[in-house]
Amino acid sequence: MEDKSDPYVSEMLSIGGYTVKNNLGGVVPYVIVRTNQKEVDSLLGSISETAPSAPKSGDFWYKIDHTEKNFKLGSYSNTTSSSASSISYAIPVSWCNAVTDDIIGAASITGQVLFGGKVYKKFTANLTVSVPDTVIPSISSVTFSDVDDSAVPSSWGIYVQGQSGLKLKSISCTGAYGSEIKKVKMTADSRIRTTDYPELPEMDHISQSGEVSVMVTVTDSRNRTVNKSAVVSVVSYASPKLSSVKSERCNASGETDNDGTYFLSTTSAVFPSCLGKNALTLTVKYKRTDLKNYGNEVQINPGSNVCANNDLDPEYSCDVLYTLSDEFNTVTYSDFVSTAVYLMHFLHGGRTTSRSCS
Repeated sequence: MEDKSDPYVSEMLSIGGYTVKNNLGGVVPYVIVRTNQKEVDSLLGSISETAPSAPKSGDFWYKIDHTEKNFKLGSYSNTTSSSASSISYAIPVSWCNAVTDDIIGAASITGQVLFGGKVYKKFTANLTVSVPDTVIPSISSVTFSDVDDSAVPSSWGIYVQGQSGLKLKSISCTGAYGSEIKKVKMTADSRIRTTDYPELPEMDHISQSGEVSVMVTVTDSRNRTVNKSAVVSVVSYASPKLSSVKSERCNASGETDNDGTYFLSTTSAVFPSCLGKNALTLTVKYKRTDLKNYGNEVQINPGSNVCANNDLDPEYSCDVLYTLSDEFNTVTYSDFVSTAVYLMHFLHGGRTTSRSCS
Protein backbone atom coordinates (compact mmCIF):
# COMPACT_ATOMS: atom_id res chain seq x y z
CA MET A 1 0.00 0.00 0.00
CA GLU A 2 1.24 3.43 -0.82
CA ASP A 3 1.99 5.73 2.02
CA LYS A 4 -1.05 7.99 2.53
CA SER A 5 1.30 10.88 3.12
CA ASP A 6 1.94 10.95 -0.64
CA PRO A 7 0.94 14.50 -1.62
CA TYR A 8 -1.12 13.46 -4.62
CA VAL A 9 -2.96 10.76 -2.75
CA SER A 10 -3.71 13.17 0.06
CA GLU A 11 -5.03 15.63 -2.48
CA MET A 12 -7.27 13.03 -4.06
CA LEU A 13 -8.59 11.96 -0.69
CA SER A 14 -9.43 15.55 0.05
CA ILE A 15 -11.22 16.00 -3.25
CA GLY A 16 -13.00 12.69 -3.06
CA GLY A 17 -12.71 11.99 -6.79
CA TYR A 18 -11.94 8.35 -7.52
CA THR A 19 -12.30 5.91 -10.38
CA VAL A 20 -14.28 2.76 -9.70
CA LYS A 21 -12.54 -0.17 -11.35
CA ASN A 22 -15.61 -2.35 -11.87
CA ASN A 23 -19.10 -1.61 -13.13
CA LEU A 24 -21.21 -3.72 -10.83
CA GLY A 25 -24.10 -2.31 -8.80
CA GLY A 26 -24.12 -2.15 -5.00
CA VAL A 27 -22.39 -0.22 -2.24
CA VAL A 28 -19.03 1.41 -2.85
CA PRO A 29 -16.56 -0.31 -0.52
CA TYR A 30 -13.28 0.81 -2.11
CA VAL A 31 -11.82 3.72 -4.02
CA ILE A 32 -8.73 3.76 -6.19
CA VAL A 33 -6.07 6.35 -7.07
CA ARG A 34 -3.16 6.21 -9.44
CA THR A 35 0.39 7.18 -8.50
CA ASN A 36 1.31 8.40 -11.96
CA GLN A 37 -0.16 11.81 -11.19
CA LYS A 38 -2.80 11.44 -13.92
CA GLU A 39 -6.20 12.88 -13.26
CA VAL A 40 -8.78 10.37 -12.04
CA ASP A 41 -12.48 10.07 -12.93
CA SER A 42 -15.32 10.93 -10.63
CA LEU A 43 -16.84 8.20 -8.50
CA LEU A 44 -19.16 6.33 -10.82
CA GLY A 45 -21.58 4.91 -8.32
CA SER A 46 -22.14 2.11 -5.86
CA ILE A 47 -20.71 -1.38 -6.40
CA SER A 48 -20.69 -4.57 -4.37
CA GLU A 49 -17.43 -6.14 -5.44
CA THR A 50 -14.44 -5.79 -3.16
CA ALA A 51 -10.99 -4.73 -4.30
CA PRO A 52 -9.40 -6.99 -6.93
CA SER A 53 -7.07 -9.64 -5.57
CA ALA A 54 -4.39 -8.74 -8.14
CA PRO A 55 -4.57 -5.00 -8.93
CA LYS A 56 -2.48 -3.56 -11.70
CA SER A 57 0.84 -2.04 -10.86
CA GLY A 58 0.45 1.50 -9.68
CA ASP A 59 -3.12 1.03 -8.46
CA PHE A 60 -3.70 1.37 -4.77
CA TRP A 61 -7.09 0.74 -3.05
CA TYR A 62 -8.29 2.37 0.10
CA LYS A 63 -11.31 0.88 1.86
CA ILE A 64 -14.06 3.29 2.82
CA ASP A 65 -14.79 3.18 6.55
CA HIS A 66 -18.53 2.65 6.07
CA THR A 67 -21.55 3.64 4.01
CA GLU A 68 -24.71 5.24 5.29
CA LYS A 69 -28.17 5.27 3.71
CA ASN A 70 -31.40 7.01 4.62
CA PHE A 71 -34.57 5.27 3.43
CA LYS A 72 -37.74 7.36 3.10
CA LEU A 73 -41.35 6.53 2.18
CA GLY A 74 -43.95 9.22 2.74
CA SER A 75 -43.53 10.45 6.30
CA TYR A 76 -41.57 7.33 7.26
CA SER A 77 -37.78 7.22 7.23
CA ASN A 78 -34.89 5.33 8.76
CA THR A 79 -31.11 5.41 8.57
CA THR A 80 -28.82 2.42 8.45
CA SER A 81 -25.06 2.09 8.04
CA SER A 82 -22.48 -0.65 7.68
CA SER A 83 -18.75 -1.08 7.19
CA ALA A 84 -19.34 -4.16 5.07
CA SER A 85 -19.12 -4.18 1.29
CA SER A 86 -22.91 -4.01 0.93
CA ILE A 87 -25.86 -2.76 2.91
CA SER A 88 -29.53 -3.64 2.96
CA TYR A 89 -32.66 -2.49 4.75
CA ALA A 90 -35.97 -4.30 5.11
CA ILE A 91 -38.79 -1.77 4.92
CA PRO A 92 -41.22 -2.43 7.80
CA VAL A 93 -44.75 -3.42 6.81
CA SER A 94 -46.00 -0.53 8.92
CA TRP A 95 -44.71 1.81 6.21
CA CYS A 96 -47.69 0.66 4.13
CA ASN A 97 -49.53 3.39 6.04
CA ALA A 98 -47.86 5.81 3.62
CA VAL A 99 -49.49 4.08 0.60
CA THR A 100 -53.19 3.99 1.46
CA ASP A 101 -54.82 4.35 -1.97
CA ASP A 102 -52.63 2.12 -4.12
CA ILE A 103 -50.48 -0.99 -3.95
CA ILE A 104 -47.40 0.82 -5.34
CA GLY A 105 -45.60 3.77 -3.79
CA ALA A 106 -42.57 5.91 -4.57
CA ALA A 107 -39.69 5.81 -2.09
CA SER A 108 -36.22 7.33 -2.08
CA ILE A 109 -32.82 6.43 -0.75
CA THR A 110 -30.27 9.05 0.24
CA GLY A 111 -26.77 7.64 0.68
CA GLN A 112 -23.30 8.85 1.43
CA VAL A 113 -19.80 7.41 1.35
CA LEU A 114 -17.55 8.34 4.22
CA PHE A 115 -13.86 7.99 4.96
CA GLY A 116 -12.50 8.85 8.32
CA GLY A 117 -15.72 10.55 9.29
CA LYS A 118 -15.71 12.76 6.20
CA VAL A 119 -18.41 12.56 3.50
CA TYR A 120 -16.86 11.98 0.07
CA LYS A 121 -19.96 11.15 -1.92
CA LYS A 122 -23.70 11.73 -1.64
CA PHE A 123 -26.36 10.23 -3.82
CA THR A 124 -30.14 9.94 -4.02
CA ALA A 125 -32.04 7.15 -5.73
CA ASN A 126 -35.77 6.78 -6.29
CA LEU A 127 -37.42 3.41 -6.22
CA THR A 128 -40.87 1.84 -6.36
CA VAL A 129 -42.13 -0.22 -3.47
CA SER A 130 -45.13 -2.57 -3.50
CA VAL A 131 -47.57 -3.27 -0.71
CA PRO A 132 -47.27 -7.00 0.09
CA ASP A 133 -50.09 -9.27 -1.10
CA THR A 134 -50.70 -10.23 2.51
CA VAL A 135 -51.80 -6.70 3.40
CA ILE A 136 -55.57 -6.94 2.93
CA PRO A 137 -58.65 -5.64 4.78
CA SER A 138 -60.40 -7.84 7.32
CA ILE A 139 -63.95 -8.80 8.34
CA SER A 140 -64.44 -10.04 11.87
CA SER A 141 -68.23 -10.45 11.95
CA VAL A 142 -71.46 -9.97 9.98
CA THR A 143 -75.13 -10.11 10.98
CA PHE A 144 -78.26 -10.31 8.80
CA SER A 145 -81.94 -9.45 9.12
CA ASP A 146 -85.11 -9.28 7.07
CA VAL A 147 -85.73 -6.04 5.19
CA ASP A 148 -87.71 -3.32 6.92
CA ASP A 149 -90.78 -3.61 4.64
CA SER A 150 -90.93 -7.41 4.66
CA ALA A 151 -94.29 -9.17 4.33
CA VAL A 152 -93.24 -11.55 7.09
CA PRO A 153 -94.28 -10.43 10.59
CA SER A 154 -91.21 -9.59 12.64
CA SER A 155 -92.60 -11.69 15.48
CA TRP A 156 -92.14 -14.83 13.38
CA GLY A 157 -88.37 -14.51 13.55
CA ILE A 158 -87.80 -16.55 10.37
CA TYR A 159 -87.00 -16.01 6.71
CA VAL A 160 -89.78 -17.14 4.34
CA GLN A 161 -89.11 -18.01 0.71
CA GLY A 162 -90.35 -15.35 -1.69
CA GLN A 163 -91.68 -13.19 1.15
CA SER A 164 -88.61 -12.25 3.19
CA GLY A 165 -85.81 -10.02 2.03
CA LEU A 166 -82.20 -10.16 3.19
CA LYS A 167 -80.30 -7.23 4.64
CA LEU A 168 -76.71 -7.06 5.83
CA LYS A 169 -77.62 -5.60 9.19
CA SER A 170 -74.11 -5.00 10.51
CA ILE A 171 -70.51 -5.66 9.63
CA SER A 172 -67.30 -5.31 11.62
CA CYS A 173 -64.52 -4.66 9.13
CA THR A 174 -61.34 -2.63 8.88
CA GLY A 175 -58.71 -1.65 6.36
CA ALA A 176 -55.07 -2.66 6.60
CA TYR A 177 -52.22 -0.27 7.44
CA GLY A 178 -54.05 2.94 6.63
CA SER A 179 -56.41 1.75 3.89
CA GLU A 180 -60.11 2.58 4.09
CA ILE A 181 -63.12 0.37 3.35
CA LYS A 182 -64.78 1.65 0.18
CA LYS A 183 -67.35 -0.92 -0.94
CA VAL A 184 -69.40 -3.78 0.52
CA LYS A 185 -70.81 -6.54 -1.68
CA MET A 186 -73.33 -9.21 -0.72
CA THR A 187 -73.80 -12.28 -2.91
CA ALA A 188 -76.76 -14.57 -2.21
CA ASP A 189 -79.66 -16.26 -3.98
CA SER A 190 -77.70 -16.04 -7.30
CA ARG A 191 -77.77 -12.24 -7.05
CA ILE A 192 -75.28 -9.52 -6.14
CA ARG A 193 -75.81 -6.24 -4.36
CA THR A 194 -73.01 -3.67 -3.88
CA THR A 195 -73.01 -0.43 -1.90
CA ASP A 196 -70.57 2.32 -1.01
CA TYR A 197 -69.50 1.85 2.61
CA PRO A 198 -70.83 2.60 5.22
CA GLU A 199 -74.16 1.93 3.48
CA LEU A 200 -74.93 -1.80 3.61
CA PRO A 201 -76.54 -3.90 0.84
CA GLU A 202 -79.92 -5.62 0.94
CA MET A 203 -82.16 -7.75 -1.30
CA ASP A 204 -85.92 -7.29 -1.52
CA HIS A 205 -86.71 -11.02 -1.53
CA ILE A 206 -85.15 -14.48 -1.32
CA SER A 207 -86.30 -16.89 -4.01
CA GLN A 208 -84.48 -19.94 -2.63
CA SER A 209 -85.31 -22.05 0.41
CA GLY A 210 -83.28 -24.17 2.79
CA GLU A 211 -79.72 -23.28 3.78
CA VAL A 212 -78.87 -20.27 1.59
CA SER A 213 -75.19 -19.34 1.30
CA VAL A 214 -74.26 -15.68 1.64
CA MET A 215 -70.87 -14.18 0.76
CA VAL A 216 -69.89 -10.72 1.99
CA THR A 217 -66.94 -8.97 0.31
CA VAL A 218 -65.31 -5.69 1.29
CA THR A 219 -62.98 -3.68 -0.94
CA ASP A 220 -60.53 -1.15 0.46
CA SER A 221 -58.85 1.94 -0.98
CA ARG A 222 -56.03 -0.21 -2.39
CA ASN A 223 -58.66 -2.23 -4.28
CA ARG A 224 -57.79 -5.22 -2.13
CA THR A 225 -60.65 -7.51 -1.10
CA VAL A 226 -61.53 -10.02 1.59
CA ASN A 227 -64.53 -12.36 1.88
CA LYS A 228 -66.58 -13.74 4.72
CA SER A 229 -69.18 -16.47 4.20
CA ALA A 230 -72.35 -17.19 6.16
CA VAL A 231 -75.55 -19.22 5.88
CA VAL A 232 -79.17 -18.19 6.50
CA SER A 233 -82.03 -20.66 6.88
CA VAL A 234 -85.07 -19.93 4.69
CA VAL A 235 -88.43 -21.69 5.21
CA SER A 236 -90.06 -22.91 1.99
CA TYR A 237 -93.30 -21.27 0.85
CA ALA A 238 -95.85 -21.60 -1.96
CA SER A 239 -99.30 -20.03 -2.32
CA PRO A 240 -102.16 -21.99 -0.74
CA LYS A 241 -104.51 -23.89 -3.03
CA LEU A 242 -107.62 -26.05 -3.02
CA SER A 243 -106.62 -29.41 -4.40
CA SER A 244 -110.27 -30.43 -4.76
CA VAL A 245 -113.60 -28.56 -4.76
CA LYS A 246 -117.14 -29.98 -4.99
CA SER A 247 -120.51 -28.32 -4.37
CA GLU A 248 -123.78 -30.29 -4.63
CA ARG A 249 -127.37 -29.94 -3.43
CA CYS A 250 -128.20 -31.53 -0.12
CA ASN A 251 -130.62 -31.41 2.78
CA ALA A 252 -129.92 -29.92 6.18
CA SER A 253 -128.17 -33.11 7.25
CA GLY A 254 -125.72 -32.96 4.36
CA GLU A 255 -127.30 -35.87 2.48
CA THR A 256 -127.41 -35.46 -1.28
CA ASP A 257 -130.90 -34.29 -2.26
CA ASN A 258 -131.98 -33.16 -5.72
CA ASP A 259 -134.60 -30.89 -4.19
CA GLY A 260 -132.31 -29.76 -1.40
CA THR A 261 -132.21 -26.15 -0.35
CA TYR A 262 -128.65 -26.44 0.96
CA PHE A 263 -125.39 -27.43 -0.70
CA LEU A 264 -122.66 -29.68 0.58
CA SER A 265 -119.19 -28.13 0.19
CA THR A 266 -116.37 -30.66 0.02
CA THR A 267 -112.88 -29.17 -0.21
CA SER A 268 -109.28 -30.13 0.37
CA ALA A 269 -106.62 -27.44 0.92
CA VAL A 270 -102.84 -27.39 0.68
CA PHE A 271 -100.79 -24.62 2.30
CA PRO A 272 -97.35 -24.09 3.93
CA SER A 273 -97.41 -23.92 7.71
CA CYS A 274 -94.12 -22.00 7.94
CA LEU A 275 -93.09 -23.81 11.11
CA GLY A 276 -96.58 -23.48 12.51
CA LYS A 277 -96.69 -19.70 12.18
CA ASN A 278 -98.85 -19.46 9.04
CA ALA A 279 -102.65 -19.72 9.25
CA LEU A 280 -105.25 -20.63 6.61
CA THR A 281 -108.70 -19.07 6.16
CA LEU A 282 -111.40 -20.50 3.86
CA THR A 283 -114.66 -18.69 3.18
CA VAL A 284 -117.62 -19.36 0.89
CA LYS A 285 -120.49 -17.30 -0.51
CA TYR A 286 -123.19 -18.01 -3.07
CA LYS A 287 -125.88 -16.41 -5.22
CA ARG A 288 -128.49 -17.34 -7.76
CA THR A 289 -126.91 -17.46 -11.17
CA ASP A 290 -129.33 -14.86 -12.57
CA LEU A 291 -128.49 -12.36 -9.83
CA LYS A 292 -125.54 -10.00 -9.71
CA ASN A 293 -124.46 -9.85 -6.07
CA TYR A 294 -123.27 -12.60 -3.77
CA GLY A 295 -124.66 -13.03 -0.30
CA ASN A 296 -122.70 -12.83 2.91
CA GLU A 297 -119.37 -14.60 3.16
CA VAL A 298 -119.17 -17.46 5.67
CA GLN A 299 -115.98 -18.95 7.07
CA ILE A 300 -115.65 -22.73 6.85
CA ASN A 301 -112.92 -25.29 7.37
CA PRO A 302 -111.53 -27.44 4.57
CA GLY A 303 -113.45 -30.73 4.44
CA SER A 304 -117.23 -31.22 4.36
CA ASN A 305 -119.56 -28.35 5.26
CA VAL A 306 -123.34 -27.90 4.84
CA CYS A 307 -123.83 -24.42 3.46
CA ALA A 308 -126.76 -22.05 2.73
CA ASN A 309 -129.61 -21.00 4.99
CA ASN A 310 -132.29 -23.26 3.59
CA ASP A 311 -132.67 -20.74 0.77
CA LEU A 312 -131.28 -22.57 -2.24
CA ASP A 313 -134.24 -22.56 -4.65
CA PRO A 314 -134.38 -25.84 -6.59
CA GLU A 315 -135.75 -23.94 -9.59
CA TYR A 316 -132.54 -21.94 -9.99
CA SER A 317 -128.88 -22.80 -10.38
CA CYS A 318 -126.39 -21.33 -7.94
CA ASP A 319 -122.89 -19.82 -8.27
CA VAL A 320 -120.51 -20.61 -5.41
CA LEU A 321 -117.29 -18.64 -4.72
CA TYR A 322 -114.55 -19.96 -2.43
CA THR A 323 -111.80 -17.70 -1.08
CA LEU A 324 -108.64 -19.23 0.39
CA SER A 325 -106.18 -16.99 2.24
CA ASP A 326 -103.02 -17.21 4.32
CA GLU A 327 -100.62 -14.59 5.64
CA PHE A 328 -99.30 -13.70 2.19
CA ASN A 329 -101.73 -14.67 -0.57
CA THR A 330 -105.42 -14.99 -1.45
CA VAL A 331 -106.84 -17.25 -4.16
CA THR A 332 -110.45 -17.77 -5.29
CA TYR A 333 -112.28 -20.72 -6.81
CA SER A 334 -115.67 -20.70 -8.56
CA ASP A 335 -118.10 -23.60 -8.51
CA PHE A 336 -121.69 -24.29 -9.57
CA VAL A 337 -124.79 -25.93 -8.08
CA SER A 338 -127.36 -26.91 -10.69
CA THR A 339 -131.13 -26.75 -10.52
CA ALA A 340 -133.16 -29.75 -9.48
CA VAL A 341 -133.40 -32.42 -12.19
CA TYR A 342 -136.88 -33.53 -13.39
CA LEU A 343 -137.94 -36.59 -15.41
CA MET A 344 -140.95 -36.17 -17.70
CA HIS A 345 -143.33 -39.17 -18.13
CA PHE A 346 -145.63 -39.17 -21.17
CA LEU A 347 -148.93 -40.98 -20.67
CA HIS A 348 -151.21 -42.48 -23.28
CA GLY A 349 -153.22 -39.73 -24.84
CA GLY A 350 -150.40 -37.13 -24.57
CA ARG A 351 -150.80 -36.31 -20.94
CA THR A 352 -147.60 -35.91 -18.86
CA THR A 353 -146.58 -36.27 -15.28
CA SER A 354 -143.29 -35.30 -13.68
CA ARG A 355 -141.27 -35.98 -10.58
CA SER A 356 -137.95 -34.83 -9.38
CA CYS A 357 -134.96 -37.11 -9.21
CA SER A 358 -133.41 -37.54 -5.84
